[in-house]
Amino acid sequence: FDSTGAESFRIRGDTIRLAEKEGNFLADGNVQVWRTDFTAYSKTLNYVDSLEIATLTDHPRVLSDGQELTGKLTRLRFQDEKISALFIDENARANATGKAYLPADSTGKTRGDSIPTYDEITGKFMEIYFRDGQADSILVSGMATSLYNVSEDSIIQGVNEVSGDTIQMKFADKKISTIIVIGGTQGRYVPNKTNTNTDTTVVYSAERINYFVDRKVTDLYRNAAIQSGDMELTAGKINVRWDENLLYANPLNPPPYDSSGSDFPTLNQKGREPFAGESMVYNLKTQRGRIVEGKTKEQDGFYYGENISKVDKKVFYVSQGVYTTCDLPNPHYYFRSKQMKLIF
Repeated sequence: FDSTGAESFRIRGDTIRLAEKEGNFLADGNVQVWRTDFTAYSKTLNYVDSLEIATLTDHPRVLSDGQELTGKLTRLRFQDEKISALFIDENARANATGKAYLPADSTGKTRGDSIPTYDEITGKFMEIYFRDGQADSILVSGMATSLYNVSEDSIIQGVNEVSGDTIQMKFADKKISTIIVIGGTQGRYVPNKTNTNTDTTVVYSAERINYFVDRKVTDLYRNAAIQSGDMELTAGKINVRWDENLLYANPLNPPPYDSSGSDFPTLNQKGREPFAGESMVYNLKTQRGRIVEGKTKEQDGFYYGENISKVDKKVFYVSQGVYTTCDLPNPHYYFRSKQMKLIF
């Protein structure tokens, strides 16, 4: 019972030992705990009132707000008789089932039939912090992975999978607002077959990824790479604007830039020589792009330009263009033109 005398939670177990004066108790064997905000199952439960911490052992399960939380050991921390944090040690896993809707027409904005969804986050350790009884943030460390369904106005868009050393999620209005992944990050986004905006799987990697879910923006930092179809874009930093299907690539470090390093934006496409430049914009849907202060090699020559625009798989426009067969950084000879059209 809480300080007002109202029942705060109910416990069942094979044996329950209570230290009434201290307010501590130990439940052992087939333990079940019921509260208004969660239900838990474990082999043992040890509650220390002075610390307001309950420890559940032997692979406990915690069910809360449609989610299932599991691990080797779970600790619940309370504040003013409300759950404030939950810690899971070893084999931490949180999953939730739900539903989304298929689009009913070609606009992709009208709900059709519903489909089941499954979201999951795993790692060695997990920390969940609560505010006013709702999850406020999750921190997962040690071989962290996340799988979640992306939807817009409850209409399914696709599935995103990501892994890294640590994953942090922040919530707003019971929805994920921000995802931060740090350390050897790898992931992929698989669009649903009904998604008319993106129809190709996008594979990405970086040292750090910030995904702003509500704004539909992703920032990739250090050794950033995105691959879609036969295209791969690498740079120090890549900004993805998913609602526009646009990639913005820039060096992470200040000038002077090292055009031979992974920090310099480079566009690779199957069957073509790489394009490099100080900055790039690429449209995933149209497969068109623009390169500022660009450079590429074709056959036995080099092309430079202030702006290189890709308008087709084999057609490029170059402003303030230079062509040379000299491979020196400052070529001894070249042809220059205000406008060039390259057809390969």
